[in-house]
Amino acid sequence: MILAILFIVTVLYFRHGLFGQIEPFIKRWLESGKRAMQLAPSRQMPPAKALLQLDALDLRAGSVEILNDLSRTIERPGIYCMIGPNGAGKTTTFNAITGELRAHSGTIRVFGDDLSKPDPRLLTKSGLGRKFQIPNVFENLTIGENIAIALWTGRAGWRDLIRLAPLDWTSPVLQELVRRFEFLGERNRTVGDLSHGQRQVLDLAMVLCTEPRLILLDEPCAGLSLAETEQVIETIRWATDLFNATTLVIEHDMALVQTLADHVFVLHNGHLLAEGTVEDIQCNAAVQSVYAEGTK
Repeated sequence: MILAILFIVTVLYFRHGLFGQIEPFIKRWLESGKRAMQLAPSRQMPPAKALLQLDALDLRAGSVEILNDLSRTIERPGIYCMIGPNGAGKTTTFNAITGELRAHSGTIRVFGDDLSKPDPRLLTKSGLGRKFQIPNVFENLTIGENIAIALWTGRAGWRDLIRLAPLDWTSPVLQELVRRFEFLGERNRTVGDLSHGQRQVLDLAMVLCTEPRLILLDEPCAGLSLAETEQVIETIRWATDLFNATTLVIEHDMALVQTLADHVFVLHNGHLLAEGTVEDIQCNAAVQSVYAEGTK
């Protein structure tokens, strides 16, 4: 872990010219077309005992209860959408799963492991990938450097880091993503020059390059054009099938939910109000009442 951190810091230092005398050499080396890309090592992940289990989760912020006795188990791969009014607890649920927030009571199990003390590093290594609503990318780095960081996850050993081998890694998943989104192949392009939609796609690509088994996506199509949205939806389906993954998507756009979801969860005031197919949810009187209240 320490070596990985030192390696990343060193690359960032080179990129920003803090080692001015060496930077020109490093830059020429990074941008050289003579370096052959190499396949990244396969992800080695322990077998999953279960996918995701939430049992009686309670989470408060001061006197405000954000999650209220939230329970649900997802046992099968597929695409699940989580919907609900603003403040229903959707993003908080993701934060509890990944350890950003600590539940006051209840249990969380991911891949069969009890997460009484969630460790984001171990979760990622075990096969969890998360995309935030706002693209979580390194704007001062290039597309290639951002993707390289994703490819290191769960793969790079200390020998690889010493040899700088991860800078030349690629993977079949990355190659397919570049085919789908051509701009991802512009490795030397600075992320700060990308449009919002391209940053959203890059962020999604970085998550998928880790080849996760549990994928958490918070409004992955927010701010995208219709064409970009269609591409992202198809890519989510492709990745879910390829990894035999469980994909849990927070979404407000019901048209997108109809297109994407195998199963829908509805949250309201921090608890599970309803679940089922899109058709089940559309006909649910309790759900209709909650959304009708939100339009008043």
